Amino acid sequence: GRIAGFHDAEGQSCHLILLGWRGSRYGELWAGSALDAPVRAFAAADLNGDGKIELVALEGSYRVCAAHDDPASGAASRLKVWVWNGFGFSAVYTLEGRFRQMQIVHTPDGRVLILAP
Repeated sequence: GRIAGFHDAEGQSCHLILLGWRGSRYGELWAGSALDAPVRAFAAADLNGDGKIELVALEGSYRVCAAHDDPASGAASRLKVWVWNGFGFSAVYTLEGRFRQMQIVHTPDGRVLILAP
């Protein structure tokens, strides 16, 4: 069933779906339920050097709130880092703010930075 509030005024919701190689073709490896906040942008990178990829997302809101989130402009109200827990994703870090874009940068000294002006 549908989760109340996890969709916009038009009934649209945001879902993460992982695609990958399945033997002889690409196919769906995992599909998640509607997210509690729509993803405006995302990137994947090993942020902490543990050999596992984290998912970095800029999240907005299903409801228009001019102070923090504007679905029409793509602005987001939080940056969130997710890790795969074997069944789905778990949030491990959240930063509130106003974000329009982000970029993952690998520095010459081996650090990984998230730039989100």
